[in-house]
Amino acid sequence: MDKEKSDPSCKSSDLKISNISIQVVSVPGKLPGRRLPRKPIGKARPRKQPKKRAPFWNVQNKIILFTVFLFILAVTAWTLLWLYISKTDSKDAFYFVGMFRITNIEFLPEYRQKESREFLSMAKTVQQVVNLVYTTSAFSKFYKQSVVADVSSNNKGGLLVHFWIVFVMPHAKGHIFCEECVAAILKDSIQTSITNRTSVGTLQGLAVDMDSVVLNAGLRSDYSSAVGSDNGCSQYFYADHLTLRYPLEISATSGQLMCHFKLVAIVGYLIRLSIESIQLEADNCITDSLTVYDSLLPIRSAILYRICEPTRTLMSFVSTNNLMLVTLKSPYVRRLAGIRAYFEVIPEQKCENTILVKEINSFEGKISSPYYPSYYPPKCKCNWTFQTSLSTLGIALKFHNYSITKKSMKGCEHGWWEINEHMYCGSYMDHETIFRVPSPLVHIQLQCSSRLSDKPLLVEYGSYNISQPCPAGSFRCSSGLCVPQAQRCDGVNDCFDESDELFCVTAKPACNTSIFRQHGPLVCDGFQDCEDGQDEQNCTRSEEGHPMHQQDL
Repeated sequence: MDKEKSDPSCKSSDLKISNISIQVVSVPGKLPGRRLPRKPIGKARPRKQPKKRAPFWNVQNKIILFTVFLFILAVTAWTLLWLYISKTDSKDAFYFVGMFRITNIEFLPEYRQKESREFLSMAKTVQQVVNLVYTTSAFSKFYKQSVVADVSSNNKGGLLVHFWIVFVMPHAKGHIFCEECVAAILKDSIQTSITNRTSVGTLQGLAVDMDSVVLNAGLRSDYSSAVGSDNGCSQYFYADHLTLRYPLEISATSGQLMCHFKLVAIVGYLIRLSIESIQLEADNCITDSLTVYDSLLPIRSAILYRICEPTRTLMSFVSTNNLMLVTLKSPYVRRLAGIRAYFEVIPEQKCENTILVKEINSFEGKISSPYYPSYYPPKCKCNWTFQTSLSTLGIALKFHNYSITKKSMKGCEHGWWEINEHMYCGSYMDHETIFRVPSPLVHIQLQCSSRLSDKPLLVEYGSYNISQPCPAGSFRCSSGLCVPQAQRCDGVNDCFDESDELFCVTAKPACNTSIFRQHGPLVCDGFQDCEDGQDEQNCTRSEEGHPMHQQDL
């Protein structure tokens, strides 16, 4: 140590630059012999043990996830409900049901099968035509679709197409479509020719009979039953045997009932439906009803008849074509022993005849409405010609529960009659009436009601002496009946309309002479009971045509 301090030259020589060496190394390399400084060795810290993770699907997480799921489900349900309510409130659907006849296409048996290629092709063609009609009309923005439900044969030839048309109007708020307007659009689209002189026109290449076009407003429930997938109580019958009776059976036993029976017969024949008994709630057809249609869809203007109350009396109805639809609606059904019905195929009947009436001065034969005792179909027509052998004899007609009177300005609800060029209206009542025509030659035409089927008519015919409508010693009722004069003013309604009990007097006028011929009470009855005719003096006639004394007025 002392030596180093005593030799200073040694330290200065060591600091010369020439004695310093430098070595360059690359980045990945390390300086040779260089060691990283080591951490001071101290007391080793104990290692932390890793915490165990709790499983994800524990009870707490499951509760949270289930709560979130319920919340999402509730929000979704409320959203869908709001959309449904807003859609229902903002849009109203209107349904129309109709039919028309295509004359230039022949019917194929395959059209009876809704799944057949032929039916689907024909339905598509008609739907395209109807779509074009309404998408180019004033209702185009409301038009939704058309659906062909049935294609059938008919007695006039060609195809009878039954279809639905649906319109949707946003924010309808109680407004309804004009039924006549919707029908007019379809009819106006049929191009007719003046030189054609027929009712057949062209509708986008289809030859359509203008007179066959029918279009009515329909019900959504009927639309759903006709075109929906739920046809649990719908049956289709094709009848081609004239001697068979086809029963109508209903399989439903409980719950709400809406049944549709589509009945089709062979071309050239008609269908007669007979109802033996039916159990319905008598509420004016508000809930329960059985409706018979002259079509294959529930078209209002094609209704033949509607039953609104229970009945055990046989009733039968006849179609005007070879098809018929029967619908039965009831909210509650018990094992339907409540309906017994059948249908059969019958030929068309001609309602016309020429009859020579004998000289027997009484009723000798009967005429009736078409298909008697069935209800006669609408738009039927009958023609009868009666001829007597003597010019002094006229024709007497006895109507059972029916009467005819002079036609007024109003229409005839139950058919109209033309008798020797005079017009009359018919009406039903609960007693007989007699109508006399003072002519040996009588032409009668009956034009049935154009709306519904009506009760059957039975009429007896015979001859009578024109100069003496009622035999001697009898009284002529206002209904045309003749009753014995002795039954006049006896307190008994022998005329059914009480005309024999009107304008009666309690006191008998005395004859001035003791000689008189008494046919009955001494009143103004058109018969001279007193020899001097005093009982028929000072008489006048009432508005009903009955003679009476002036003092009785």
